[in-house]
Amino acid sequence: MNETFHTQSSGQTLASLHKTTISCIAVDDDKSSLAILKRFVEVTHDLELKCQCSSATEALQFLSKETVDLIFLDIEMPDMSGIDLISKLDKKPRVVLITGYTDYAIKAFELQASDYIIKPISYARFLQAVERVRSFRLLERQSYEDSLTKLFNRRYFDATLSEETGRAQRTKRPFSLAMADIDNFKKINDNYSHQIGDEVLAKVAEILFCAFRKMDVVTRYGGEEFGIIFPEITAHEAQTVCERARMLIENYDWHTIAENLKVTISFGIADSVTSIDTLKCADSALYYSKHNGRNLVTVLSDSKHQSIEVPKL
Repeated sequence: MNETFHTQSSGQTLASLHKTTISCIAVDDDKSSLAILKRFVEVTHDLELKCQCSSATEALQFLSKETVDLIFLDIEMPDMSGIDLISKLDKKPRVVLITGYTDYAIKAFELQASDYIIKPISYARFLQAVERVRSFRLLERQSYEDSLTKLFNRRYFDATLSEETGRAQRTKRPFSLAMADIDNFKKINDNYSHQIGDEVLAKVAEILFCAFRKMDVVTRYGGEEFGIIFPEITAHEAQTVCERARMLIENYDWHTIAENLKVTISFGIADSVTSIDTLKCADSALYYSKHNGRNLVTVLSDSKHQSIEVPKL
């Protein structure tokens, strides 16, 4: 399994969770329009062109393997319309429609496009559309971000879990879900203060974010509980990276936050292969960890709990 993890050494921190660079593709059967879009992207700050596609079919093939934040999309193409292309995507990025017609304003908003540009494309109008996308992204980020940890929040977790469940049912490809809970967190608040508790939450969030793959979705579910969604892997594969995260948290030097402070975390994991309701099953696995000594990673599989023993350090 080819895994890429978030690492602080490579500059990936919680501050970069919501990147400012907008990745995009340009889709147009008109080569001159593609050339103009390429030139405009190159001279625009924080905009990265991942691919130029001369047909909707080519774009669909690219987007089946890669994700982008934005599509500059011609509405009329010989092989497939831009509308049909968008309808075929599981994950729908923001769209700026490119059209030669002047009556597409209403159509653009019916399609929930962020904006539209009428040909010939001017740089001023291009910039307006990009800034509109940036504004939408900022509002979206604020609605999906936990203010304390800067992780995604419960709302984003619910939306992503629903999306992954639907994708797994359609494609028969697995995903896993881990629910994690800081052990004895109430005692930390009671014995040290809520301010120290907040610092612990923020540091645990940072450790979790750095411990998992870039494609994994790490969220603050609520209180001292976190939800992590692992696309494309089974529960036993997720178990390995959760054990890594558990040990990182246990072995962190918590004295830098408060004297004699110790922090551990428990995990419960389920997957779409063995569970119909992954959230319920992951919660059951977490319950098992919490009631069998804590500081455990438990997988719920075939109605049996399998726990990694905590090594004596």
